[in-house]
Amino acid sequence: MASHETNPSPATSFKKKKRYSKKRKAIEVTVDASFHGAAAPVVGYFPTGYDPLAAAEPPRARLFCHEKHHNRVELVVGAPGGGPDFVGRSYAGEAAAPQLCGYALGVLDKATGTLKIVPISSNKILRLEPHFEVQQPAHSQQSAAEAGSSVADTELNRQDLTQAYGTKKDKDKR
Repeated sequence: MASHETNPSPATSFKKKKRYSKKRKAIEVTVDASFHGAAAPVVGYFPTGYDPLAAAEPPRARLFCHEKHHNRVELVVGAPGGGPDFVGRSYAGEAAAPQLCGYALGVLDKATGTLKIVPISSNKILRLEPHFEVQQPAHSQQSAAEAGSSVADTELNRQDLTQAYGTKKDKDKR
């Protein structure tokens, strides 16, 4: 009879996993009530990977509101030392889609154990995309006389189209 020795193979040996404690810590949660009835904060994010805090000086940030449409907001963040401006609009792109949920911004202070929550309007989360200033060449800029002649050309083109494709009533108006 052959003796059978059992050799522990690596497949049968189990490695013990380190267990982490799941102790819950109590924190104090405060909802900032100072924003009730006031404008909610605007949140902008950079999808391009631009880090505004990498520069020595902080970026210039300006917020514009439309005169006629007060719900249209535009956030412009300028890179320090030149470079492209980052523009986020609340009326174009993904912000124009209806938002059916609400958002809140929370800041946790680990030292004091407090969580401060501020509500954010859903149309105030803006995607900041780079906007390069494009200057038109001198030959493409029109003078006032050329602009007047282009209006006359437009009217002639409209009359030609009316004669070719218009109704009998529109042709007789001429």
